Amino acid sequence: MDIRIEKILKAMNTSTLIFKSKSAPRVSIFGLLLLMLSFFTISSVNAQNISELNQFLGTQEASELGIDRDYLYGSQSIIYVTQGRIKLPEEGSARKADVRMSGISRLSEVDDALESVEILQLKVSSDADKAIALPSGIEEQMPSLKVVFILSQVPISQSDVQAMVSSIQDPAVKILYFYSQPV
Repeated sequence: MDIRIEKILKAMNTSTLIFKSKSAPRVSIFGLLLLMLSFFTISSVNAQNISELNQFLGTQEASELGIDRDYLYGSQSIIYVTQGRIKLPEEGSARKADVRMSGISRLSEVDDALESVEILQLKVSSDADKAIALPSGIEEQMPSLKVVFILSQVPISQSDVQAMVSSIQDPAVKILYFYSQPV
């Protein structure tokens, strides 16, 4: 009986069975692997540049980039953008833009003032805010951008953050996020 099974298995060549049909599409294993590899590479470009704030601070990368709590939270000239209001600094150019996600569409109204912004701080206050993505062209509006810092009042995951910042393609821009329950 074993000999019959061996003969049947020899007669059945899996690749000829799969590709013998003229209606079945021919699939190159190499092409499929290349497609999967390119998809993984594209989708992980920003993932490797996204960090939770507390895990990032104090690392060698943070030190090399000069990013610490004082850099993120310290006193500096700021542009404030909400859904109902825009406030520009009274003097000089802004180093930071503090933007509520509900007002993200208003960034185009302060285009010239964004040129010197190094830190884009996004404030997420609801689950609906997590569904809002940065507009394409944000990097052109902010050529000095070094950090996108997301402060969330609702639980937020790395995949949420990745969807929000998918328009950021520059690997030099560091993406940080922090969840803090409102008091």
